[in-house]
Amino acid sequence: MMKTIVGGAALCLAFSVMSVSAQAASCAGKDMTKAEDRMEGMSDVNPSKPAIAAELATASSALSEGKGRDCSIHLTKAVKLEAKAGI
Repeated sequence: MMKTIVGGAALCLAFSVMSVSAQAASCAGKDMTKAEDRMEGMSDVNPSKPAIAAELATASSALSEGKGRDCSIHLTKAVKLEAKAGI
């Protein structure tokens, strides 16, 4: 019984992480702006903030170069880092 409950909880967590990353994977201006706003709202002492800023900068650079896939990859990484940081 306990294994079923733990397994179900792990499955729910996996689906929620996948849905967050799938939604944020599009490099539309709105999605990029949301991620940047969440990062800017973080405390400056948060250890994840520099990594998130680097991913967002790389995503923005890739977008300006017309590399949509690379932008999507880096934006997804930034969103996952934000989720880990509790934003």
